[in-house]
Amino acid sequence: MTVLYKYSQFLAQSKDAAFDSICEPGSIAQWSGIYRCDGCGRSITSIVGNQLPPQNHHQHTLQQGRVRWRLAACHFIVVNFAAAIIEGLTIQRMEHVGIVVDNLGGAIKFFVEPGLSLQGEAAAEGRWVDRIVWL
Repeated sequence: MTVLYKYSQFLAQSKDAAFDSICEPGSIAQWSGIYRCDGCGRSITSIVGNQLPPQNHHQHTLQQGRVRWRLAACHFIVVNFAAAIIEGLTIQRMEHVGIVVDNLGGAIKFFVEPGLSLQGEAAAEGRWVDRIVWL
């Protein structure tokens, strides 16, 4: 089975190694996106930090082998950001970035690994925050 799409302008090809990795059943998703079983082509979606479906998620024939997941598509900002770092483009400055995450440690790690530095950390909650970030 192939991952289908209608509007090609919403997709960009990436040569990032994340798309080459085989993920074991039950392992933790390293990227949010669509994962495809290499054995049978079945697709699932997962969010970074969540567990990928286990070996018994679906049945394979002997020829298909065991269940093994491969990232097929992920959010373009992640792919383009990674590609910019890989190709040597440098971000000169960021004035303000608002990101809503459910795993703050994972988000910090994502931005620090390619060379950005953490300036500070603060928690914000309440109705006014929901209004600001459109929740």
